[in-house]
Order: sequence, then C-alpha cells, then structure tokens
Amino acid sequence: MVMNSPTASYPGVRWDFGDFGYGIDKRTIKPYLFADDSLHLSTNVLGNSDAWKQYQRTTNGKWLAPVIPQQVVLCITYTNKKLLTYINGLLDQSIDIDNLQVNEPKYNLSKDISTQYKLYNRALGQDEIRQLVQKIKIP
Repeated sequence: MVMNSPTASYPGVRWDFGDFGYGIDKRTIKPYLFADDSLHLSTNVLGNSDAWKQYQRTTNGKWLAPVIPQQVVLCITYTNKKLLTYINGLLDQSIDIDNLQVNEPKYNLSKDISTQYKLYNRALGQDEIRQLVQKIKIP
C-alpha cells in the first residue's frame, strides 16, 4: 500500500483487513496492529530523523522531532502464522497469529490522504518488498 499525504499527516487513520486492523496512533505517531482482540503497538515512530538537515549543528543535545514523510510504502504479509509489517521496505512489526483471513481493506481516511494498494495471493519476501519499494519514488 502506498500512502500519500501532502500535509504529511497520518495519525488517527485505520485500515481494516478482515481479521486484523492496521493504524497509526494519534498521540504517539506509532503504527499498530489490532488482531486477536489485542493491540500491538510498534516501537517505531512513523517518521525519520531528517530534521537534522535544517540545522547547521545538531550535536547540542537537543532532540529533534521526527519528520513525517509525505509518502509511506506499507507492506503487510501473513505466512507461517506470522503477521509482518514493513514500512518503506524495512521490517516494523511481527506478531504470531493463527488462522488469519485477509480481505480487501476498508478504511475511512481524511481527504488529504490517498492510497494505492495491491493484494497478492502469496506472501512476499523481504527482498521482493525492497524491490517494489525501490520502484516507487519516495520523496
């Protein structure tokens, strides 16, 4: 799934894929999976550390806020009872779950966010995911 937001704002969005959901927490800006009646919050923020590019020196001990990208490539795979999420080709979450059914996503997004997605009838490996991400131009 490719998510685009000219305002670089995704918090609070959620997609439902049948037996599980994926979203971005409004407060922490961390992705999460909702499956088996449990919330699985990522340890990563949906952002990067590119804020340093705006300053001449960033070794002053001051922490910079994460930069939320305008485009994010999300890939979710399910194989061997593992649900995996990848953000821009990098593994983000892995949870064990039995008998998962994956359906077309249902979502309610703000007008500023556009998505494109493709469902495969097999799980993609990390190398395949990286190749797909490389074909998509990420600003």
